[in-house]
Amino acid sequence: MGLLKDKCVVLVTHNQECLSHVSGIYVINNGNVEGRRAYKQLFDLEGNLPKDIMNSYGITVEGKETFEEKAILGNRNQSRKKDEIIHQGSIRSMSYKEYAKAGGGYIVSVVLVGSLFLTAHVTGAFNDYFLRFWVNMEQSKRTSGIGNHFSEVLELLGDFHETRNCLHFYSGIVISLVAFALVRSLAFMTVCMRASQNLHKNLYLGVVGTTMKFFNMTSQGTIINRFSSDIKSVDRDLPTQFLDTLHAAFTVFFISLLVTTVNPWMMILTVVTLVIFYRIKQYCLKTIRNIKRIEDSRRSPVFAHLNATMNGITTIRAFGVQKQLREHFDELQDRHTGPADIGITGKRAFGFWLEMFVIFYVALVLISFRLFLEEKYGGNVGFAVTQAISLTGIFQFGMRQWGELETRMTSVERILEYSQQEPEEKKGKSTSPSTKWPSHGEIVFNKVSVRYLKEEDLVLENLSFQIKEKEKIGIVGRTGAGKSSILATLLRLVSAERGTIKIDGVDINDLPLPVLRSKISVIPQEPVLFSGTIRKNLDPFDEYSDTDLWSALENVKLNQFFWERPGGLQSTVAEGGADLSVGQRQLICLARAIIRKNKILVLDEATANVDHVTDSEIQKAIAKNFKEYTVLTIAHRVETVIDSDRILVLDKGHVEEFDHPYKLLQNENGLFYRLASEAKSIFDNLLHIARQNYEYRPNQ
Repeated sequence: MGLLKDKCVVLVTHNQECLSHVSGIYVINNGNVEGRRAYKQLFDLEGNLPKDIMNSYGITVEGKETFEEKAILGNRNQSRKKDEIIHQGSIRSMSYKEYAKAGGGYIVSVVLVGSLFLTAHVTGAFNDYFLRFWVNMEQSKRTSGIGNHFSEVLELLGDFHETRNCLHFYSGIVISLVAFALVRSLAFMTVCMRASQNLHKNLYLGVVGTTMKFFNMTSQGTIINRFSSDIKSVDRDLPTQFLDTLHAAFTVFFISLLVTTVNPWMMILTVVTLVIFYRIKQYCLKTIRNIKRIEDSRRSPVFAHLNATMNGITTIRAFGVQKQLREHFDELQDRHTGPADIGITGKRAFGFWLEMFVIFYVALVLISFRLFLEEKYGGNVGFAVTQAISLTGIFQFGMRQWGELETRMTSVERILEYSQQEPEEKKGKSTSPSTKWPSHGEIVFNKVSVRYLKEEDLVLENLSFQIKEKEKIGIVGRTGAGKSSILATLLRLVSAERGTIKIDGVDINDLPLPVLRSKISVIPQEPVLFSGTIRKNLDPFDEYSDTDLWSALENVKLNQFFWERPGGLQSTVAEGGADLSVGQRQLICLARAIIRKNKILVLDEATANVDHVTDSEIQKAIAKNFKEYTVLTIAHRVETVIDSDRILVLDKGHVEEFDHPYKLLQNENGLFYRLASEAKSIFDNLLHIARQNYEYRPNQ
């Protein structure tokens, strides 16, 4: 066993190709151990073994696919992953526009909410102005010799200057202010909630609707990061910081106007302070914003590592590499939390410098009253000082929140990036075929060339062949020959660089993607089931009756299994079908294809990971239910395609051979012959099956 020769190895497998390398074999049948045998003894005792084991000794089409070949494929896929893009500079204005658009449009987001902000702050400014007026009026009533200004005002006001009336009026202003503030905040949060929902919807549609190239080049952790951390920032943090920033901006504007009416010199001080604060903000936030972007980008590898660890937890524990995984996680987490700590330090430094200039500003305000004004009314002095202190506090708070807002807007920027991915289906003219299309299942490839990335080589090059209706076609080739690329191109998971593919005379590029894919049934190598009931897995759109579903389950020998489960068709399926075996999940996928009755069925190495009993059931079900349909089988074992009408042999993206398997086995120089001859123990049996099928063809 190579590197494992000095170790005790327990191999649990349904692939007999591995058995020739082991010291002893325990055969388990129906939960019972048949006994221990050596390899030669095992195959000498046919009567003591389950029949399916003796009759199903197959090989992989690739021959002996080595670990090196699999490693090359893994590295190729890994090399396609691109590093996450980290934007530079300030947040683009387009990000704010798209956020406002997602909130309900510019009229609702800007005009309506802006009007509510303006109304609330005008009321607040009037509240402060009236309070100052009231204090001065009370001082005028109690002090003589201050001047005639308020005497004239008191005569004009009549009974209104009474303290009780002023108190009632002031109370009305406060109640109005509270009401306007509540309406403003409610409207703003409603807009933000709608924006968050629309951004999430657009992100989902952008990711789900993009090309397969995106998923080949983007790690799972990066995608999860967008849907978790970035959406959380938009949901939870951004609305509060946006509200605080706008509130601070309106408050600073109106306080500046009010203070100027008392002390015009304060306008100069206020403008200078605003400029200084803004320059500090620009200088500090440029660094903090870029640090936040680095932090966000370094969170993706943490998610990817966690996802990979959870998926491979069994293997990790079996090999005892928990320490290595933990150390790698710590390294990734340190790389992520490092920028986060630096960002916090930067925010504190930003706050420190703002505090320093706040103290300087308040000192200048007090000095200006002492040097330049001889104010008689205490209300004016108190108003100016309190508003100056309030102005610096709210401006400092606003600057911090503005900085946080720009930092959180990087999440909107990242969400928009994925929302605007290249769509899989381009907008343009598309032809909707008749409801009976395809009625025959004829497939024609005409000089089709495909590559996954522009910088990579062609995976299919000038591929031309025709598949007649009702034909059963096997597709074989070594690793990287382009077998699965044919399926990807047929379903338009990847676009052909040149050439055409027609199904019953209709170019698939002229069809809407949902129509094309709904007319082709696919049974993948790794069966996919969804959380929910078995009925929803068989018929997610409720298009068929229970009778049809039970009939399909009967065809794949699963009707009794689900009949005995509580709920029958309404019995629940665990996430990913974890409560079912791989073979059962594969049979359910086959039942799903039987129900839809599409004229074209594609099996992408569907029996590669199942036991031989399930393999036999799948082959029987296909032979029975898809006799009048076109079937394409991407083969992993020669025995699964040896009875095909024709076999398409691929090599490096070219059609090497395309004929009946018996004819291909007559050509000793052919690629198919070399692939089949690698299974020396069953080659004669394969040749016998191919000869029988060739001699007893229906059209002969």
